[in-house]
Amino acid sequence: MPKRHKMEAEMSDRKLTLKYLSFLTLAVTAVVMLLSNSSVSARPLGLYLSGGISDPAGSLAEAMEVGYHVAAKLGLQLEPRTEFLFGGEFHSMPSDHNRLPEISTDFRTILVGFDVKINVGIPEDPIEPFLIVGGGYANIDFSDRVTAVGGVTADSDSHSYFELGGGFEIKRAFALVRFVNVFSNQSSGARFISIGIGYRLPLL
Repeated sequence: MPKRHKMEAEMSDRKLTLKYLSFLTLAVTAVVMLLSNSSVSARPLGLYLSGGISDPAGSLAEAMEVGYHVAAKLGLQLEPRTEFLFGGEFHSMPSDHNRLPEISTDFRTILVGFDVKINVGIPEDPIEPFLIVGGGYANIDFSDRVTAVGGVTADSDSHSYFELGGGFEIKRAFALVRFVNVFSNQSSGARFISIGIGYRLPLL
């Protein structure tokens, strides 16, 4: 990559990071303001632990196969139907040797961000459906060499991401399906579907 283009890409990444940090700061401020106006009993704290499969989509599906993920997030109840989640997760997808035998690598990413979870079911119903939307910071890593997969290159591995999905809860157990898009300045980005099950541990 020419030096000028590399500098422009680095500046673009920095601007993207600053935008994300500004958005995160505003989100945290909003949460603090909500908590200041909420009763203690209306905001219990819980730990969400989950795992499942990660299915590549778009250009990522041309080089990678179905992998796995694990996640851990703290949940803070803002009001009966709304919960704020913050935490991280790890996704790993192996390369498809049948399609691209010249590529020997795993697509691995760590996502750190926040979500807003909204319950849309009937109160007191044993099965509680919900919607979830969020985003944050994504760090891409390859276990071996690769030139470009899903718009991510070896010298540009830090991005922001967006996710949207839904699921349902039965008591403390839950199932969740999400669409995740890791943004890239070079293409449409790395996209995949996350399907998982988990358990919520009450902390407060």
